[in-house]
Amino acid sequence: MQKQKARVFPDCSCCGERLEKKNELLPGLVQCPVCKNEHYVSQTYNQQSMIKLKEADLKRISKKFIEAYDDYEMISSEYPELIEPYWGMFLSTYGIIYEENEELKRFGPKIHMYLDEMPSQSKYFKKVIVLSQDKYKKQHFIEEGELIDKIWNETKPALKKIKKVLKKTDDESNDGSEPLETALYKKMGSSLPKDYTLDPILENKIKNAEIIYLKANKFGRANKVFDEVLEIDPYAKRALWGKLLCKLQVSDFDLLGLNIKLSVAFPLFEEVMECHKKDDENIYLQAFETYLFKLFKSSNKFDEELFDYILSWKNRYDQHQFSKVLYEEIRLYLEKDNLSDVSWIHQALAASLRFVEKENPKEYINKHIEIARDLNLNKLYKDAQKVIDIVLSLEEKNQEALIIQLCATYKVPELTLLHTELQDLKLIKAFEDLIESGYQNLDVFMEVRLAAINLVENGNYKQSLQLMDLFIEHCPEKEVDVLNDSLLEISELLIYKEKHKEAEKYVNHLIHNLPLLPAAHWCKLKIALGANTNFDVLMYSKKDLMEYPDFEHAINSTSNPEDYIKFYEIHDALKQSTKEGRTFKKMANKHYDEFEALCGLADIHTFVTDIVPELQKKVKRMAHVEQSGASNITNRTVIILILIGLAFVVSNLRALFDTGATNQGSVVADRLIAFIIPLGAPGLFGLLFIVFILTAVREGNSFLKSLLKGFLLGLLFTVIALVVIFGIPWALASYLDTLLFRLSDISALGLSSIVVAGTLFGLVIIASILILRGFHIKLVESTQSKKASRSSIINFIVVGLIVIGALAVTLLGLL
Repeated sequence: MQKQKARVFPDCSCCGERLEKKNELLPGLVQCPVCKNEHYVSQTYNQQSMIKLKEADLKRISKKFIEAYDDYEMISSEYPELIEPYWGMFLSTYGIIYEENEELKRFGPKIHMYLDEMPSQSKYFKKVIVLSQDKYKKQHFIEEGELIDKIWNETKPALKKIKKVLKKTDDESNDGSEPLETALYKKMGSSLPKDYTLDPILENKIKNAEIIYLKANKFGRANKVFDEVLEIDPYAKRALWGKLLCKLQVSDFDLLGLNIKLSVAFPLFEEVMECHKKDDENIYLQAFETYLFKLFKSSNKFDEELFDYILSWKNRYDQHQFSKVLYEEIRLYLEKDNLSDVSWIHQALAASLRFVEKENPKEYINKHIEIARDLNLNKLYKDAQKVIDIVLSLEEKNQEALIIQLCATYKVPELTLLHTELQDLKLIKAFEDLIESGYQNLDVFMEVRLAAINLVENGNYKQSLQLMDLFIEHCPEKEVDVLNDSLLEISELLIYKEKHKEAEKYVNHLIHNLPLLPAAHWCKLKIALGANTNFDVLMYSKKDLMEYPDFEHAINSTSNPEDYIKFYEIHDALKQSTKEGRTFKKMANKHYDEFEALCGLADIHTFVTDIVPELQKKVKRMAHVEQSGASNITNRTVIILILIGLAFVVSNLRALFDTGATNQGSVVADRLIAFIIPLGAPGLFGLLFIVFILTAVREGNSFLKSLLKGFLLGLLFTVIALVVIFGIPWALASYLDTLLFRLSDISALGLSSIVVAGTLFGLVIIASILILRGFHIKLVESTQSKKASRSSIINFIVVGLIVIGALAVTLLGLL
């Protein structure tokens, strides 16, 4: 959608045509291409102000002078530095619009409303002149004012008769209920003599009574003074106002309590207003207005009686403005947080819109919708529904109102949250009303779709399928792509949740709409296999994939079958009896839940390009971990054998060089057993038990499983160790007795006993290191795991400690 170009100048106030840079005659002077009127635009305009000026201009051009006047006045309060709103108020006051004029060779002014005051004497026209600082601009407005004065003088007598006829028609159309001037307004200043002035002595007397008695709350004394003044001058409105304050028992109107009914003071107030000129600043009526809004803001009360009474003292223009202020106060109040009881607001809203209801029904409806929306945002759903009922009684298919009704029915502040509460169809009539109005926007339907998806994820399948059926039935025909996307999404989600039967209906619907959509046929394949994910399809499909009709449809329904071909190749590779395939199947079956969760709802492309390589890496890591575990078990067995070998060496050396003992094999065996016994079978079992428990925990096994694994493996390797330990002495005594005897006669060979001892010890150490090194190299090459490499290095450290311990025992035995 193309972005709307920002405005440079306001639209032409004479005909409404848009003014652009190309219409500029001179810097700051623009001529309208339609009506040929010139406009001075020597300042930078706010975009929002230009939009509001355009709306007001269009109302005035269409002869809605009262509405236009109200809009101009509002703009002038927001942008007091602008000339255009004051000029608009001036034109609206006299009902001036611009029409074709051959004599002027441009659109000229035409007057539709005549006041006694000459146009150039209007306060709004004077304000325009004051604000026009540029001399050319000021001269332009002065000349235009002179032209309007001339037209006013020339046409006024002829149009006065027409005015009477128009007024009669206006009164008939209003049925007398909304006269241009109310009865009380006509009474304002009615009893005041011409050129009336208050006697200065009486004025001082009133002032003294206010200061001395009224401010001291001596209302009786003050009232007496005011009566004395009124006996002399019954038109002293200030004294009448003082009597009104004494009746209300307050020294100042601002101090009036919020529970006082002002109707008791109305008779005195009428006397005040009869002595008050229409042209003077009306501070007394302003006091009533201030009190009304003070009551409104502080106590959340709306005094309709007082509001009507204030209106009765205003002319029609001021009545509209006062009602508009009340409406804005309602909007402002609804911006507060944590509102609870606003039942009074309905009465206030009706009062604020009483003039708009007949004059502009569309605006009347729009303002009710604004208030209903604000109420709904404040979670005041019953009040919002009450306001919406008014709109629907006038326009039963108003879609904005029906949307708010839908939100209020399901108790959500805005439409984007509807899916969070739309969990059943008990209150769905509000939705049906909206559909029957011809609503075709996608936002509401997407909320129904989201609600269905959420319910499936939460396991509430019955309600979710009802909502999904509702979405399918009422989704706008033009949004067929959205419908198909939704069918695919709900189908895949139901399949993932193992609801294959429920998903089949939507898959068939999708295939009917899009017979060449491969994803739909892929869903059909999942349903046929009872698979939840693509990983399930890979593992469950035992035959060649091309033997499945749904796979054949999927691969043949697209011109880009690369992903499906890749899936086929992966599946075919797993079917082959290869080491990689067997390893993958073994690990996949062992960690099925983990692999399936990793796949999730991924589509076929993501599965073959990202997930399968990730699974292959995980399988490889898991295989390496298992292999490293087996290698470590082997290494630890070798360590035990090395320990036995060292024990044999130590025992043999002690037998060789112990001159006090016989050099029999039984002696060597006894020495070996004596070396082993301090370790003890319980100690060896305990050590192995702890080692295997820690290994099992590190591999992620549960505590009970780790405990059982540690016990069984510890017991097994302890038995192996004891068999080896006690088997060697038995073998020595049975088969090596003669050999040991020969080695004990070491001097006959000309060898030093130290050389023999060191040689035997060194051979065992070198053999141990070579064996461990070979296991370490094989382990690192096969597993490529840093973890396995660290475990192997730990084995080296353990062997080193054993060697050092054996060396120490040997040396101590020799000494």
